[in-house]
This record gives sequence, structure tokens and C-alpha cells, in this order.
Amino acid sequence: DIAASLRAAAASLPVHGDRNLVYIGDGVHLTNLMNTQEFGTLVSELVDGRCVVHSMAIGPRVDCEFLSTLANHTGGRVFVRQNIQGMTMQQIGDELCHVASRPVFWPNDSRWPVGIASRYPERVPPMRSDRDSIVVGSLSAPSVEGSLQIEGTVAGEKKTVEWKLRSESSNPDLAFLGV
Repeated sequence: DIAASLRAAAASLPVHGDRNLVYIGDGVHLTNLMNTQEFGTLVSELVDGRCVVHSMAIGPRVDCEFLSTLANHTGGRVFVRQNIQGMTMQQIGDELCHVASRPVFWPNDSRWPVGIASRYPERVPPMRSDRDSIVVGSLSAPSVEGSLQIEGTVAGEKKTVEWKLRSESSNPDLAFLGV
């Protein structure tokens, strides 16, 4: 029961500041499978508790999709066989310690330009400087221009980040996103 394990591990950590869990395993959970709502509840609990989940996927069969989704929604990182091939156990441990000690930007509020009809995930995920954070959306206008402002905290300090956005014409390279 991976959800119960993550909840128990998070509960064992101090309640102040950013908290990090490092999961080492295959991510395969064959009992107490989570549906989308249960997964969303788990992620909300972890994010509300400022608990980042990092993973090292090992084993003959791994659920990288689950581990990656969990990391993306909690501000963590995932290491898979391709990332760690040729590394010693000491190097892998050092890298896990390094990512667990990096600060995470925890969004509290966001202001989006007019014309963005919807976005997924609705809640802006925690962001890191050492990996991409992606939010996919749809427009309610032919084009959108404006700024995206996200207020949050990083290392206990309030910060605001801002990007100038301008929609571009459709591109066949992005056809995998659908309409």
C-alpha cells in the first residue's frame, strides 16, 4: 500500500519547513490501488505538508509513470536506470542527497492572462530549478498575450515569479497535445 507508506513516512518527518522523502523501489502497487481522486487527495496532502517525494526506480519491472507523476506533482525528481547507469552506489546516494537538499518553490496563488480557458493541473505544481514544470491549457481566444504571475515561497521566503506570455500559431511538432 504505497499511499499508506508515503503518508506514514511523511507523518514521521518534522512538521516545519520543506520535507523530503526518498522512495527506492519499483513503484508497483498491487494492493489498495488508487483511482484518480485518491491519487489527487494523496498529492494534496503531501503538497499541503510541503513534502517532496523523490524516487529511485529499481527492479525488473518499474512503474515509472506513477513515480514520475508523483514527483512532478510534489516537486520531486525521479532517477531511472538510464539516469544512473555506470554510477556507483555512493554516487547515486550523493545525487539523491543533492536533489533532496535543493529548494522547492511552493506556489500559493497564480494570476493568468485573460483568454486561458483551462489548465491542467489546475493547481500549479511545486517548481524546481533543476527540472521542468509543465502546465497544459486551452485558450478561449484565438491568441493570448499577457503575464503569468505566481506567488509562493521558497526556502521560507515569499517570492513572486512572472513570465510574459504570447501564444504562437499551431505547430505540427506539438500535435501530440491534441485539441
